[in-house]
Amino acid sequence: MLGIGAGDEVITSANSWISSSETITQTMATPVFVDVHPQYYSMDESKLEQAITPKTKAIIPVHLHGQMCDIEAIMRIADKHGIPVIEDCAQSHFSAFKGVLAGKRGIAASFSFYPGKNLAPMEMRVA
Repeated sequence: MLGIGAGDEVITSANSWISSSETITQTMATPVFVDVHPQYYSMDESKLEQAITPKTKAIIPVHLHGQMCDIEAIMRIADKHGIPVIEDCAQSHFSAFKGVLAGKRGIAASFSFYPGKNLAPMEMRVA
């Protein structure tokens, strides 16, 4: 669909599980990491645009620990450059940013139902 392959770059968050970058390398593309926002530990949208090159074919922001990135800012930058956004929502079920639910802004989104993430029993969570 997106035609991502060898020689292409896909931008993602530097703070995530290996599967975020592994999906990029499985297409033979190169992951480009953007540092995290100091408040919500997801992709720092203020550092996103400087990571974009002519080889950039997609952006994968990772909504992490039940908190979303500033998806509106990320979408503005992506739209400006004509780059599709694929949201990694594996740890952000039902999270919202400015009234927009995780997974509703990109061209696609991925979720996870692995119980060790945000679906863990209450006794496993830190109070």
